[in-house]
Amino acid sequence: MDIQSVRGSKLGLLILVASLFFIQTLQAGPSSEHFPKLSLKISGTAGLTSWGDINTMINTFNNNWFFEEIRKTNPINYEVRGNILPLDKWIFNLEPELRIDLNHRLSLGLATSFPGIDKRNDSFLAYIFYPGDEIWPYYFRYKPEIKASIPFKFTLYFSPDINLKTKIFLFAGAGIYKGKISNFWNFSEVNGTDPADSDWLARYWETEQKSAVGFHCGIELERPVWSRLSFMAELEFRSAEIKNFRAIEKYWALGMEGKEVIYQKYEESSGWLYYCTEDNLILGIRQVNLHVWEKPPDYSIYFYGNIRKAKLDLTGISLKIGIKINLF
Repeated sequence: MDIQSVRGSKLGLLILVASLFFIQTLQAGPSSEHFPKLSLKISGTAGLTSWGDINTMINTFNNNWFFEEIRKTNPINYEVRGNILPLDKWIFNLEPELRIDLNHRLSLGLATSFPGIDKRNDSFLAYIFYPGDEIWPYYFRYKPEIKASIPFKFTLYFSPDINLKTKIFLFAGAGIYKGKISNFWNFSEVNGTDPADSDWLARYWETEQKSAVGFHCGIELERPVWSRLSFMAELEFRSAEIKNFRAIEKYWALGMEGKEVIYQKYEESSGWLYYCTEDNLILGIRQVNLHVWEKPPDYSIYFYGNIRKAKLDLTGISLKIGIKINLF
């Protein structure tokens, strides 16, 4: 499933579920059972998300048309070794939820999840140019990391009046999502005419932790096993974006001629984390990059475009399997 399609369908489903909650609950007849009831649901979760701009940055560099053409045709004068890998899109965790059944049809849930999400990569790519008898290697390293968590989620559950052994719930709710992003980028070049000469650049940025409200909806199945125990299965669609990150950045540069240092530089700065497209002057391609600026520059030789605040995208889909224990 295309993660972007989740956004298009979530609003309609959310409105439908919310409407059914209140219309059908008002129609619920009297019952001899005692309400409210309290239960604990514990689920194992397998989820899928894109992570947004950080993976877009990596993919537009690693999978650019120039590298893809070299990999495909294997020309004499160019070579690409290795790959810069995006962050793994899978999420696995546990989700305990305290649930109150108000009546046969309507329930409220308060959930958290653990452990927190921590995704990181460290990958290398070498682009080598062979002009005649010379060898010009260019080395790239990306080391991205994201940390995210869902401290709590609030959910409304509604069960249609269907007489089945397996109970069906439609649900919708909101939660607090927290996250931060960082990346270490390293580039080095060896002079093909004089291999003793080289240039080395590095850039590291890290954002502060930021919070945002996200929304979720889906369907849940409950199969009673005993009076106090049920098996649960759930499919959840999630929409959550965290943006407006403040960040710090560190930049290093070093140039060598043999053993002699001809230039060196170190800078620290802070600002907002921005997304943009830019020209890569070494490769002759256009790619996505993330920069820390207090204010985007008015002009640059990199011809920045499509500038906006960067975001961490937690939108996705999750499958949950677990048990529900009726406490009282």
